[in-house]
Amino acid sequence: MIKTLPYTQTYTVVVYTKVCLLQAGPWSDSLEVVSGPGVPDPPKMPAVSCRSPHCATITWEEPVNNGARITDYRLEWQQRTDTEFVQVGYLS
Repeated sequence: MIKTLPYTQTYTVVVYTKVCLLQAGPWSDSLEVVSGPGVPDPPKMPAVSCRSPHCATITWEEPVNNGARITDYRLEWQQRTDTEFVQVGYLS
C-alpha cells in the first residue's frame, strides 16, 4: 500500500513476479489509476458586513478543494458570553 500519493493524480501501475535474485517473470499489462480526492482546506477568514441591528452579510473565499466537490457550507455563530456555537444553517 502506498499512503503518500498526492490527490487526484494519474499513475500507471505494472507488476512482475520474481522467484529469486536472477529469475523474474514478464511484466503485467499496465493499468492506469487516479488517486482519490482529499478533504477540502478550510475556508479563509470570513468577512462580515452588518446591514442593520438584525442583519449581517457573511462572505468567504472558497477553499482549495483537493479534488473533492464541495457541496455545502455549515454556518455557525456564537455570542461572546456563550460557551457553544449555534448552527445558523447550511449553504449550498
